[in-house]
Amino acid sequence: MMRVNSTERIGIYKAALIFTEDIRWVFREQPIMDVGIDALIEESIDSNPTGKFLAAQIKTGKSNFYEIEDNYTLYVSSIHYHYWINLDLPIIVIAHIPEDNKTYWENVTIETLKKTETRWKLVISKSKVLGIGSKHLLESIVKSKNKNDFITQLINGNVGIETINVMVKDAEEFATSHLDLEIMSQILNDLTQGVTKYTSKITHLVNKGLNIKDRYVKKNIEDSASLMIRSADKLNSQIELFSYKFSKGFRAIEKLAITYFELTQDYANLRALFNSIDVFTGVITETIKYTINMRDSASALPMDNDRLAKARRYWIETCNRIIAEFKEAKSMSSNLGFWIDEKIN
Repeated sequence: MMRVNSTERIGIYKAALIFTEDIRWVFREQPIMDVGIDALIEESIDSNPTGKFLAAQIKTGKSNFYEIEDNYTLYVSSIHYHYWINLDLPIIVIAHIPEDNKTYWENVTIETLKKTETRWKLVISKSKVLGIGSKHLLESIVKSKNKNDFITQLINGNVGIETINVMVKDAEEFATSHLDLEIMSQILNDLTQGVTKYTSKITHLVNKGLNIKDRYVKKNIEDSASLMIRSADKLNSQIELFSYKFSKGFRAIEKLAITYFELTQDYANLRALFNSIDVFTGVITETIKYTINMRDSASALPMDNDRLAKARRYWIETCNRIIAEFKEAKSMSSNLGFWIDEKIN
């Protein structure tokens, strides 16, 4: 059974109330819970829906944010960044803060999402309170992406074969993201073998009576550090590629799942999607465990050589970044898998 976060439900209820009573737009909770977006909001003029939609991610509680006097900052993974930026609808983040009984919001764009060293951040001003005063700006945002998007097609019951073919093609990115996992696993494995080789050399030299400051010992230590830095560089590049491919492919898989259930009742293909997600979840679970082991092993390295200490820190930061991205991918995949499983069983 899919987990229900009662705290997050409070934020969803509050956002629904504001949009329904104050702004007077149509608030639809997303049918797949806690995957990429929480709700779809349709613009309404004089109680008449316009067919223009806004997506919303809703976060509840101060614990989700970094707070300073004037704003709240939400940090998100590269996976979420790519998912949001490539969504075919405008999207906002809603921050409901029960501690203050306040609800804030911000538009998600390439301008408002800022890159940090390892993640992305969205700054939400405390002056941007969600309510009737937000309506004019929301109207301009909802018109910013005037596409014949999938959601509009689905609600109107006219998802065409061309749209489905595009989804099937994009879904291949989900399959190829498996290859990125294999590449990263190979980089981790090569590093393990390389460090083991240098460790054996260092142990051999020390057993022959050389100390840690001897130039031969030092060279092997620094060669080992260089290998760690090169491997971390490769992994940082690969995790960016994985995040992009996974987000694009996952959104297509998500659309296909909804389409099969809502339109075609094609349970055979829906089950095939479930099996693909199940395999992926198993592979990424093992990769997370392996990366954790590699990080923990690196944390035990000595700190008395400056270059090795620098490599150790960089490697641990890289592993933590990979673990965070993989956990995000696993969570999204698992939740979609739960939703499909409920439909087919």
